[in-house]
Amino acid sequence: MRWLSLLILCIASLHQGCCTHLEDYFINGPTNVTSSQGKDIVLRCSIKMSDGELEEINWLKDDKPLYVAETSEAVIPLEGTEWQATCELSLPSVQLSDAGNYRCVFLVSGEKLLSEEAHLALEGLPHFSMEPEDMSVTPESSFNLSCLAEGPPEPVMVIWLQDGAPLNSLTDPIAKSPSLLEVFGLNKTSTFSCEAHNAKGVTTSRTAVVRVLPGRPRNIQLISQRNDSLQISWEAGPSGIYPTSVCTVQAAVKDGELGPFSQHVICNRTVSVPPCSHVIRGLAPFTSYIVSLTCRSSEGDSQWTDWVTMETLEGVPSAASDNITASVNGTVLTIWWSEPAGNINGILLGYKLAYERDGLLEEIVDVGLNNEVPLEMNVTFHNITLRVAPYTSAGEGPWSESLTVINTEFDDGRHKSEKSIGPALSWHWWYVIMAVSLALSLAILTAVFLARLRRKETRYGQAFMPDMEQGEPVVRYRVRKTYTRRTTEATWHCVVNRLTDLEAHGDWGNQTQDS
Repeated sequence: MRWLSLLILCIASLHQGCCTHLEDYFINGPTNVTSSQGKDIVLRCSIKMSDGELEEINWLKDDKPLYVAETSEAVIPLEGTEWQATCELSLPSVQLSDAGNYRCVFLVSGEKLLSEEAHLALEGLPHFSMEPEDMSVTPESSFNLSCLAEGPPEPVMVIWLQDGAPLNSLTDPIAKSPSLLEVFGLNKTSTFSCEAHNAKGVTTSRTAVVRVLPGRPRNIQLISQRNDSLQISWEAGPSGIYPTSVCTVQAAVKDGELGPFSQHVICNRTVSVPPCSHVIRGLAPFTSYIVSLTCRSSEGDSQWTDWVTMETLEGVPSAASDNITASVNGTVLTIWWSEPAGNINGILLGYKLAYERDGLLEEIVDVGLNNEVPLEMNVTFHNITLRVAPYTSAGEGPWSESLTVINTEFDDGRHKSEKSIGPALSWHWWYVIMAVSLALSLAILTAVFLARLRRKETRYGQAFMPDMEQGEPVVRYRVRKTYTRRTTEATWHCVVNRLTDLEAHGDWGNQTQDS
């Protein structure tokens, strides 16, 4: 019988060249073992030889070498030239991974000798290959939990537990391992586990926590918009028995492809709810933004919503037109300017031109989108002050610096825009100047008249003054301090002429009688 075993073993290992001198070897291989997890197992293998050199003893598990194993070897001499070598493989506290087929390999004088296989089987409490895992869900959403338990011994049956209470019995179809538990919605955070039953007893899996988080906010709407703000509203998602306390609003400038956290966030504000509304301030006019929200309960945060695109209204231009120039040709004034260097903050609808001519009231005209405008003055002007302002549908932007153009016969060239040294002369001052000029003219005329009158009085004196005393004409004269012959003759001549007149009218006698 011994020789038959050796012959069969040699035929099975013929490709390894172990059929030499079979009569010299006797192999005692390991035996089958059935045990339980956690116990210590020892597999033993021995060889009896009468000749040859034992070089090495190794162990195989499922036909693969055991490079890391706890082994012990012993060589015992027998009678004559015979000797015996024994090797033991120790498996402390065996686990399911240790179960399998084992055999030993002897290397004698360059030849390999294989023992018969021995099967190690483990029986005991079920062990889990798959256990329920923690997860987060939203209220009223469905989810699945898995549990896989194995023996031996088989069969293994599973009972599911929710918050410690069983959900099924061992006779239910769901009890057969592997088991899949389908849960159709939760409104509060719960724990789940499974019990594995076999003939050896019961094993309980780990406890999984299924947390109920708020659902994503929904129905995000734009309530109102301005050129620097957006007012939004939304509806909080379902949160089970845990009320939603706060929501976080994020906003970013829309730029390229949308994606969470791929934008430069300019607003990240946490607001208390209700009410579910918020005003996003500090935005740029006429700009597209994307908005996303998340809400929080005592159990955690919801998922972020998808980005929603919104736009602010138009604003007024932030900069004035520049490089204003003008050219005068008779009564036609041609004006040029460049577009504003800053942000338009909307759609540019045109420009407004303000001009003040020769101190008259300022006039404002809409010149559209033209930045070169000929202006007909109708009459020749001396000076004119110009300003330009761009505008959008939201209103006018800042006015440019004033440009004063003086119209002279010697300078009809183009004047560059420059800041005025002083303000243009107002029309009120023209009245003041005219009044002063008129007063000065009247004063000069009065002085000339008085001077000429004085000159006549000095030349003739007041010899004759038409006056009436008691109803009669009186001849008066003023005696000078010094007299010349010429002056005396002139005076006497005047007296004679006066007396002649009196005599001619018959008044001489009356005048003599009165004297």
